[in-house]
Formats: sequence, structure tokens, C-alpha cells
Amino acid sequence: MARRGPSESPPHPEVPALRALPLHPSRTLLALCVALACWCAPQAARASWMIPGAPYRPKDFAVIKKDGVFHLFYIRNNVQMPLDATETDFGHAISNDLWIWQQLPPAFAIDAAGWDNLHVWAPHIVESDGLYWMFYTGVSDLPGEYNHTQRTGLAVSSDLMTWNRVGDEPIFSAKAVPWGWRNDASTQPAFRDPFVMRDPAEPSHWLMYYTGNLGTDTTATIVGVARSQGEIAEWKDVKPLLITGQAMTFNPVTESPHVFERNGLWYLFMTTSSGQPLSFYTTTTDPIGDPPAWTYRGRLATMLGYSTHNWFASEVLRDGTRSYFSFVSGDRIEFREILWGSGWQFSLVQPPFFHVKALSWVDSTVAEADTVALRITSVNYLSGQARVNAFAVDSLGQETPIPLDSLGIPSAIFVTADTSDFLWVAKRFPSTSDTTSVTRIRLRTTDETVVSDLITVGPPQPEPPPPPPPFEPPIGADPPEDKPFSGDRLWGAVRVPMGDRPAIVVELGHAGEARVSVHDLQGRVVRELASRRLPQGVSVLPWDGRDASGRRLSRGVYFVRAALGERTLTARIVQLD
Repeated sequence: MARRGPSESPPHPEVPALRALPLHPSRTLLALCVALACWCAPQAARASWMIPGAPYRPKDFAVIKKDGVFHLFYIRNNVQMPLDATETDFGHAISNDLWIWQQLPPAFAIDAAGWDNLHVWAPHIVESDGLYWMFYTGVSDLPGEYNHTQRTGLAVSSDLMTWNRVGDEPIFSAKAVPWGWRNDASTQPAFRDPFVMRDPAEPSHWLMYYTGNLGTDTTATIVGVARSQGEIAEWKDVKPLLITGQAMTFNPVTESPHVFERNGLWYLFMTTSSGQPLSFYTTTTDPIGDPPAWTYRGRLATMLGYSTHNWFASEVLRDGTRSYFSFVSGDRIEFREILWGSGWQFSLVQPPFFHVKALSWVDSTVAEADTVALRITSVNYLSGQARVNAFAVDSLGQETPIPLDSLGIPSAIFVTADTSDFLWVAKRFPSTSDTTSVTRIRLRTTDETVVSDLITVGPPQPEPPPPPPPFEPPIGADPPEDKPFSGDRLWGAVRVPMGDRPAIVVELGHAGEARVSVHDLQGRVVRELASRRLPQGVSVLPWDGRDASGRRLSRGVYFVRAALGERTLTARIVQLD
């Protein structure tokens, strides 16, 4: 854990103001040159940050993304209290975009009755098998046995909200490191700052980098390495990384290591006690190699071209194709996006303000030519567009890119709110007249930070038959008699928008007298629905399933009869309840 004292963040450099000078040409020119030089000098990129608020200041931290939300866990140092009375829990903040942060209740605290009863430091979180594993430094205050001894503990969570310790003992300590310095009667030995990642040589195994002391040089710290054979709570010593020792770095403090890879090049960052604390190495061979395998790249400030004198305890977060560099600076944790160069160098830029949080299809299965909505959940929607790529997914889960224009999907989708629906006329790929094949499609944002669920597009459905004419009685006078109709029709038990019960529908070619009635199977009249002149066209006669006395008829088959002068029409109806 970086043990540097808190300091205020320096103000961002601004354009220097010109002082009033006598109107001497040489002095005026000199002032202009100085101002221009200051303005053109390299400056730190604007950054997003998380500030816990007084009286707390953050120290070592971990950041991880789950379900589109960034979670940040950090040491809470109360600057108004003695050291042994603070740093007793981890602060927890969340953000949708790395810009706006919400503080949640502390996520994890000391165990007053356990081995980590004094401090908890330096959380680091990895995800494996759907669970989240927090490695942390626990500090003990157990008189007679330990005195401020630092060891590594492990906690687990399924949701990043509720954490439980794994076992009642630390998972790794200086006792397991034969080359390290351990002294139970001293507060000086270091054993802190765990950083865990999968072993690139054996992805089923894990590597842990941490801060310790060499037994042969107790005046300085060094980065050590341990390995797990797959059991995340069982660790064995590998060796010290000698490249990080005082003999190589000329710094007595080397702590808060973190390692990441890009295009086969491994980076090892650490915090030192120099005026520009963040230093780093690279290697193309082995991230736990001996000194000849590493190339010292110097101070981060030298590469960036501006001061990083109050940056410490850095971390790198991968989010799709984006990488974020974060660090503690005074009263805050700052975030910048890494802009990669062609070699080992990189620069730091402002993180994107617009951020897609989720992509989801409203329907998971559609027919070709149907319209379906792609729901886009975004943050700060006014500052960007959703840019996507499309893929066809086979039965084995293999993805094949699909040109967006072949699907009729634009490469940049405009969003109009935090949640927007893009309406898509579904297409299969490749285009086919086959009536059996389907296409399973998945979308990804171009930066691969968000993946949609699958949508299955099937063959087009046959055209439905045209709907029957509306069953609405004409309003007003009967239609003129000079509009002939080809014949008369009778429908039984038609659903119409006049209530939950069915209705009887009569359609006449010409207006005339009609007597419409319901009969049982013996031919008896059970209910008369109309005995009057009906207009030309459609007449709707509601029927509630009851007889003339108001009694509900039993289930069964009935007939409706329409007597139209010399003509008689009948229809069969079924009473269901």
C-alpha cells in the first residue's frame, strides 16, 4: 500500500497572465515568448475523478466493471484521526461513466475479533466463475503475538455489495516466503499490496504480485511473486522480482505493483519514493522474469512530458478495447484513457463522456421484414452516438462479422434519451428465399464495451388474410335504396369492440323487415334479438348468452335464425359458459 502522506492536487495549468510592463519592445517581446512557451508546454489531460469528500482521502484502490456499472473500492483514510484509528474499512463508489460518482456505504471492514483487526488496505478484485474475489492486506494488532503485522486476506462476493471472508485466517503471509524479512516484534516489515492476475504461461493458474522485504536488505521494499495452482486461496512463493529492488531502482520504497499486457508487451508499474513516484518496466518474454528480461522505461512523467509528482498507487482497467489508467492524487482518484502509440509509449487523454451502458432487443425472435426495437441505454446521450458492429452467431457460438449495410443498420445510431429505441426492419444474412433458415445476430459497440443479447431472424411469414369489414351499424338514415348488394349474410357469435360478450351480425343487401332469434337444438325460440326493419349493410345485435327470462343458457350448440321476408338465414353458435 502506498504510504505517502496526503497532498493536495495541483491546479490544472492555465494560460499565464501577462504582467503590465513598460512599453519597451525587447521586454514586451520577452514576455510574449515566455507566455507562448508556457502555453505550448505539455500539459496533463483533463481527467474524471472520484472524491470521497472530507474528512476522507483515498489510498490504494481497485476498480471493476459489472453490468455496465463501474465499482470503485478504496482505502478510506480519515485525515482528522490518528493512523491507528482509521483505514478500518473500504469505501465504495459507483459510476456509469467514470465522471459522476455515487458514494455507497463502506463495503468491507476490519474484524475486531479476527487477525485483521487494525487496518484493511490495498484491495484488488478479480472475477472468476461468476464470483468476485477481493484480495486485500489485513493488519493485525494482537499483543504478545503480532505487532502491526501485514498479511493477505481473501473475501468473496456475487454482487460486489455483500462481501464475506474466505476462512478465518490469512491466505498468504511472510512465513511462506523464505527470502523475505519477517519480524513479529517490529512494525517495519512489509507484506502488502496484492495484485492478482491469471498466469499467462498457464491460464488455469494465478500469479500474485505484492510488496515485501528482502532478508538481505531490510531497509527497502521489493516486489515479490507467488503462484496459485488454480486454488485461489492457496499460494506458494515463486521469487522476488529483483528488477524492482533498491539495487536496481535506487529507491528504498517500491510498492503498489500492477501488471498489464498489450500486443504481447508486458508492463510492470510500481510506486517509488522518488520525486516522480510512478516508474515502470516492460518485457516481451516473461512478466515474472529475471532482470535481463526487463527494460527499465523510467518515470511515467518522463514519457508523458509533464509532472506526475503526486500520483501514486496506479491501476489499469480494461473495458473492451479501451484501457483506463487511474491513480491516487491528493484527495481523489483520477481516471484517464490510454491512447496507445506505435511502440511501448502511450499518452493519457480525457475519458469519453458518452457511454453506452446496455444494448437489448425488445423481442428475441422475429420474422424477416418484421419491425423490432433495439433498446439502447446510454449515459450523457447528448454528447455522442451509439456505434455498433454486427455478427452472425452459429450453433457453436462462433461469430462472423456482418456488413451493417446488408442489415440496414447504420454504423452510428442517434440516441435521443438515456433509453432510446432504434426500430429495425429485420433481415437475414446472407439474403435468401429459403423458407427454413434463420440468422442469429448479435451487436457489439465498436469499442466492445457492450454486447447485445441474441436475436433470431426467421423466414418471412405469409401475408395474413384481409380483415373482415368493420361490424359497425350505419349512423343516421338508411343508405339509399339505389346501392344494391349482392346478397344477405348472417354471422353467429362474432367478437366486436362492444364488450366481452359475442354478438350476432346480420348483413342485408337491401333494407327490410327482419326477425332475428336464437333457438335450441329442439328448434324452440330461447331469445328474440330483433323484430324490426334493419338497414342495408351490417347490423350488430348484442347477445349476452341469456334467454328471454334473463337466465344464462347452459353450454352447448344453438342456432340463430334470421327471417327476412321470403328468405331465411341460419348460423350455428356455441355457448361456452
